[in-house]
Amino acid sequence: MAQLLSDRPESATQVAENIGSEYLGGRDAFRVWLTRDLDVAKTYLKNRYSEAPKARFGLLASSRDTVLQTFGVPNGFLQYSRIRVGPWFADGADEVGSCRHLATCLTEFQCQGLELDMTLLAWGSDLIRERGRWSSRLARKFVKKGAVAAKDPHALRMNSYRVLLTRGRDGVVVYVPMHPLLDETYVYLEACGFRELELDLGLASKTRP
Repeated sequence: MAQLLSDRPESATQVAENIGSEYLGGRDAFRVWLTRDLDVAKTYLKNRYSEAPKARFGLLASSRDTVLQTFGVPNGFLQYSRIRVGPWFADGADEVGSCRHLATCLTEFQCQGLELDMTLLAWGSDLIRERGRWSSRLARKFVKKGAVAAKDPHALRMNSYRVLLTRGRDGVVVYVPMHPLLDETYVYLEACGFRELELDLGLASKTRP
């Protein structure tokens, strides 16, 4: 994932080759999916682990994004700050607050140190591809009174997405909202070897790796 977040022109090709070889590895290979339909992503994860009640999968998103809430991703401060991380991670599907419902969202701050079986990462506007490079110009700024300005806010965004992309043991489903600001990001992730989930949904069930 480090290559994915670099600005080296050769990165996309190298990542695609690495991911391609991992897909050939069978059931234990790390899976990376891509979709612009949040419901498709949720359906895939629920189907995949429907017969594995102890499996944990959950929704993640950056705290600095500004558009995801309009697409049904509850990553606002008032929403994620109320989540009890322990129960979110440990509770089963019979509990309302369980991560398995994909109804609540953890950010990069809360999910550090956690490891899920698979994650649904909603890609935000705070780190996007623009003219072939990563840009964080649209990231929401820290507004807490008395807060010290970050020395390198762009590096913080890059590190946040490194955390968010690597929380799943089996892999990650990346949801990129249908927003013009995110079009280039979607194309880039696809070039990096992320497979379009909609095309595989009929096969991507609990019986498929």
